[in-house]
Amino acid sequence: MAKREQAAGLIRSRITGHGDVEVKDLLANPLNFRRHPGSQMNALRGSMKELGWLKTILINKNTGHILDGHARVEEAMRQGLLTIPATIVDLTEAEEKLALAVLDPITEMANKDDAILKDLLSQVETEDVGLRALLDSLDPTVTDPAEHWVDMPEFEQEDERSFRKLIVHFENAEDAASFFRIIGQEVTDKTKTIWFPAHERNKLKDLEYAGKPAAQGGEGEGGQGDD
Repeated sequence: MAKREQAAGLIRSRITGHGDVEVKDLLANPLNFRRHPGSQMNALRGSMKELGWLKTILINKNTGHILDGHARVEEAMRQGLLTIPATIVDLTEAEEKLALAVLDPITEMANKDDAILKDLLSQVETEDVGLRALLDSLDPTVTDPAEHWVDMPEFEQEDERSFRKLIVHFENAEDAASFFRIIGQEVTDKTKTIWFPAHERNKLKDLEYAGKPAAQGGEGEGGQGDD
């Protein structure tokens, strides 16, 4: 009886094999809800370039669908690879859907130990731009810019969208000068766009936010805190 209960409690292995598979035969899962932005693909490309294949893709032998590794397959196709390493599993169609829904989200549920992560990042070196961007995004010492906007005033800007835009072509400099005299505006070689009637340009560098000074021995009211 004890052996039967022990056997019933065992976790089944659904893995049936490992090996290289041909890229042309791989089938993307029609229910894959993951989308891979450029930043992710850049990081993945850098990882594959510097470290090689570290993780196999996952394929369900009963449907031929990819369960995990769509981005790696996409990058392999971009690089013109003929075969890639894979792990084959044996799942029903219903089990495939469940696996597709939970595999990545379960991984994402993990919490981070910021102290250990900071120590790890201090010991990692790479010259790859994509990987460097990924590592920088993981740095726990980088704070959210929104945290520094506490008690700052709301920024409101008037609607400066134009009613209509029109590109005007001139055959020669004389025609251009004549047009600018008619509209009464001075235009130089550095001018890219103009408004009619002319708009007064705001000089943002001359603007600053001055909060109320903090009272001595206490906190200020409505002012900026020290950085």
